[in-house]
Amino acid sequence: MKFISKLFAVSALLAAAQANALVIDFGSAAWTSPAHGQNSYNVGNVTVSAYKLDANKETINAKLFAADKDDGLGVLAGEDDEIDGTEWLEIVFTNAVSLENLSVSDFFPATNEKGRDGSDPIRGEVGYIQLFWGALDLGTTTIYGQDSIGLNGEQTIAFNGAGVTKIKLWADPALRYTAPLGRNEFSVKSIEVPEPGIFALLGLGLMGLGLSRRRLAKKA
Repeated sequence: MKFISKLFAVSALLAAAQANALVIDFGSAAWTSPAHGQNSYNVGNVTVSAYKLDANKETINAKLFAADKDDGLGVLAGEDDEIDGTEWLEIVFTNAVSLENLSVSDFFPATNEKGRDGSDPIRGEVGYIQLFWGALDLGTTTIYGQDSIGLNGEQTIAFNGAGVTKIKLWADPALRYTAPLGRNEFSVKSIEVPEPGIFALLGLGLMGLGLSRRRLAKKA
């Protein structure tokens, strides 16, 4: 019975981890002013870096655009305030996190502008979110502007607690910004992970469960 009770306790901690989420808002004062113009910027467990391709298609450092509290982070190149087809952002975590949600902004359907928005004539702007665990590529999620809402083109993508150490975000390079023909670009607004304290509680709960199983094994 004790073992079952502890199992329920750990289940409760898992539920708490989902209920007590920490939203890292890249449009907040912690990011929007001090990160602007930097190649990399760090707040706590999170470091965001900007990169782009030069004329020879070689990877070089770029600068973060962090001057718009409504949109969040982009790259200070191309259209200046967003991630376009030759740019990308990398979000790296000092300690692995469980990614619940990631939100983007300024990401629109094909009908947004006079010509069309995005390289996909039906679904609009196209972007990619790639997850990593260390050197392991966990896969890439394709996102489309047609799934965004509101005047600011906001979209939240659910990752349901995927364990990650790095996130890479880039736009479809099929069509650079050539208004009014269309464009692919977006900003990263926020990410949602469980509160750090919940991880500590979960670790203690799992530790207690392991000790209980050892004691039961010895009695048997």
